[in-house]
Amino acid sequence: MTELSLVSARYRIGDGSGSALISAATSCVQDSNQALYNTLRRFQQSVENSASAIAWMRANPNAPDTKRFQRLLRLSRDLYNELTPLGVVRWDWNNNANVVLGTQPTGEFVSLSQLTIRNILTGLLTWRTALPRQGHDEIAILYLKNGASLWFLRSNQLGGADPSIYPIAPTLAMGAYTLPFTNVPVFSVILTRIFGSFRIPYLVGWLWTWLGMAIFGAIAVGLGIRSGFLYWRPWQAAWHRKLLLALKLLFFPALVEEFVFRVLLIPEPGRTGIAESTWWVMALISLVLFIIYHPINARFFYQRAKLTFFSPDFLTLCTLLGLTCTIIYRVTGSLWTITLIHWVTVLVWLLFLGGLQRLNLEQTTPASRAVS
Repeated sequence: MTELSLVSARYRIGDGSGSALISAATSCVQDSNQALYNTLRRFQQSVENSASAIAWMRANPNAPDTKRFQRLLRLSRDLYNELTPLGVVRWDWNNNANVVLGTQPTGEFVSLSQLTIRNILTGLLTWRTALPRQGHDEIAILYLKNGASLWFLRSNQLGGADPSIYPIAPTLAMGAYTLPFTNVPVFSVILTRIFGSFRIPYLVGWLWTWLGMAIFGAIAVGLGIRSGFLYWRPWQAAWHRKLLLALKLLFFPALVEEFVFRVLLIPEPGRTGIAESTWWVMALISLVLFIIYHPINARFFYQRAKLTFFSPDFLTLCTLLGLTCTIIYRVTGSLWTITLIHWVTVLVWLLFLGGLQRLNLEQTTPASRAVS
């Protein structure tokens, strides 16, 4: 009843302020997930305070109740990670959970209804559940992956079942604009993929990233040196020019290309509910587009790199890079990990392995071209 009274007060009188406002940090979907977080906190507290229950489960590891409890713990961990995508609990959620649990009886239930910088920054801590549709899909998929059943209620028709009747999209952008010959909303799918890629991986994800980068680097350098495409030739320039180049490469091609060819073209790994085979088919299509993009770019826009971007050696290394980034994206689901791999690869090639010279081959003399 405590939670019900607090939520009723929020939407009736705005937590005592007289108005209930929608903002990045405070909305129906954010408050619903805050209630879920409070439930998880209460569940965790009840388990930690029950020494007899823990002792019984340790003594009966194969009992049905113990296995059910273990499944509930796994679901709780998944939900907790979902509600805290940056690994940081929102300060207002933490405060409100303590108020509800009674561990902070003199405190007040915090509301962030004003549109301020603090409100926006606080809302970013729970960006995965900021949008109603995304918040619904994220939580529903987690329950489904943990063995729960989903019950879909269609309020657009009451009584009977007529599949030709579709719900009316709330807005043009969020549902009315669909892919041709499908009912897939373009904008909402893209928005979900973008938000999903912003996650910051845990330590295991970063370890996989560095391992993938090391394996790719060893194979790529070995093949490149053997074919003569790569050779040791550091760029002799002032440090500030190298730093400026590194910053440029971080945004393009690393961030931009990974954002387009991995984030936008491939469904979010592990959270979309699609079959594994379907995900890999779409990933391979994206990989092919990533490869052929480079010759097309050289043919029409970046013509001084035409000789390099049409080279079979370059396309082979490009394929290995795209495949590595695809695998790491499948493991981590993070834009930041694949951007790091792409950035380090291009940076090392240009600064140390003759990349800058190769991108300017068409501007050199035939003699120097033959030497390189």
